[in-house]
Amino acid sequence: MPIHAIYVDGNIVNEVLGRPPRTAFDIMDEMEQQHPDDWVERINGIITEIEISVFSRAMETAAAIGYDTCGVGYIPFKFESKEEMTDIFGRKYKIINLDGNIFQDYCGGLIKNQEDWENWPKPDLKEIFRRAKKFYKTIQRRSKKFKNDICIMVTDDFTSIFPPFWQGMGMGPFVRALKGNPKLIEERFEMTTEIVLGLFKTYAECGAKVFFEGGDIAFRNGPLINPKYIDKYVIPCMKRVTEAVHEWGGKIIFHSDGDITSLLDFVVDAGFDALHCLEPPYVDLNLVKKK
Repeated sequence: MPIHAIYVDGNIVNEVLGRPPRTAFDIMDEMEQQHPDDWVERINGIITEIEISVFSRAMETAAAIGYDTCGVGYIPFKFESKEEMTDIFGRKYKIINLDGNIFQDYCGGLIKNQEDWENWPKPDLKEIFRRAKKFYKTIQRRSKKFKNDICIMVTDDFTSIFPPFWQGMGMGPFVRALKGNPKLIEERFEMTTEIVLGLFKTYAECGAKVFFEGGDIAFRNGPLINPKYIDKYVIPCMKRVTEAVHEWGGKIIFHSDGDITSLLDFVVDAGFDALHCLEPPYVDLNLVKKK
């Protein structure tokens, strides 16, 4: 039975491989001392290299532990300070230092309405995909030493179709838009779907075969939103991604925490090949297998 992890936590990596000589916080401190006026901009210029280091070490740890696959994926984060990050979807995060490892704690959305969305700086997708290609090819090269011991699974856990959408607004504004602003909903879903397709295509062109859509659609009490909106908006977007992955010769796994019992048909209708993570006790594993 194959074992995989979406990601290996930085503290576990340090336990297995040892603490790195310089952490991301060390680099930020050095940048701030050497370039007090523009250190944040300089850090954002090397964020891809920081992510490559983090995910390469996670892959090495996964191989050492004996996992069969581990997820990697470029994340378009932006440092605002040593205490705060944002991303291209409008999410803001509090940065927590966990023994030198960055933990990004989601703390709200910045796009509350149509006006905010229209004024939101649209991402440079060409640059994002260029960075993603560099990210993936470097991890591929560094993982060659594992030979056939582990498979690189590409994940969009922080760049998926659904969570970045609503989290970039916050659940309250998102639900109000669902009921009253279909234009905003359609435009935002088009953005997240285009980004997922572009990132996955970039990885596929580099040889990726296993894809992981990290799109939580439920919590412990059931679906996050009315299933009619999942049918109307989410399934069409997911199908675009699964059909593309299949055209590229890959397989794609869908992930959702929470009680997805009532959404099992969604997983099949959207075209996914596998389902993760069946969170007990909210999901009856026997029922899922039978259905």
